[in-house]
Amino acid sequence: MKQSFHAANGNSLDATMVPISTDQRAGLLAGLELRKPIISRSGFFVDAEGDVLTTTDVLKSCGQIMIGTSTEASVAAKDDTLGIALLKPAKALSPQTYARFLGSVPPIKSEVAVAGYSYSGLLNGATMTFGTLEDNKGLAGEDSLRRLSLTALDGDAGGPVFDASGAVIGVLQPHRSDAGRVLPPDVNFAVGSAAIQSAVGQAATLSVSIENKPLAPEDLAKLGIGMTVLVSCWN
Repeated sequence: MKQSFHAANGNSLDATMVPISTDQRAGLLAGLELRKPIISRSGFFVDAEGDVLTTTDVLKSCGQIMIGTSTEASVAAKDDTLGIALLKPAKALSPQTYARFLGSVPPIKSEVAVAGYSYSGLLNGATMTFGTLEDNKGLAGEDSLRRLSLTALDGDAGGPVFDASGAVIGVLQPHRSDAGRVLPPDVNFAVGSAAIQSAVGQAATLSVSIENKPLAPEDLAKLGIGMTVLVSCWN
């Protein structure tokens, strides 16, 4: 029987010949204390250079900011009043797609969608949440905000808000209470595209969408997932 065997790769098997499943990889790490970020939120590419727009909520007490799992980033611009920040990657990125912003005021009661890392990186990719644009201002009349009717999770903050054509109408803010009042879970706000341009337009060249035809839901999801990234804060 021995004669039917032969040595391979220096008497050892190539580890890549036996693929390891996600569950098996998790089992190998069981019992180990893994380093975790302080906080993770969402962000999205806004240009071909890989600049990322996100929420300032993710920047608190940060020693290191990461785009995805391997790209360090720095803050190129931010607006604490609006709660948005533009991140510049330490090394060049080549996003498969990036945001094109709506150049006009979106119609009230139109359908919208948010792409985000709802579960703060527990899943391998972004998820999509669908809802409605309720108003083009905040509850106190802020023209910079868009009021949305959709249920978002903490990890979705910083993600892009799309209209039906795939144009970005804003960036999702963290769910908040208003003047000591706890708002219903489906009341959320986004910073509008005009306010985004005013806040970070000097640090990045933002593109305006020329599309006006509605996308199929699967195409909108592909667009959103393709431009949305996990943004994490580390010690």
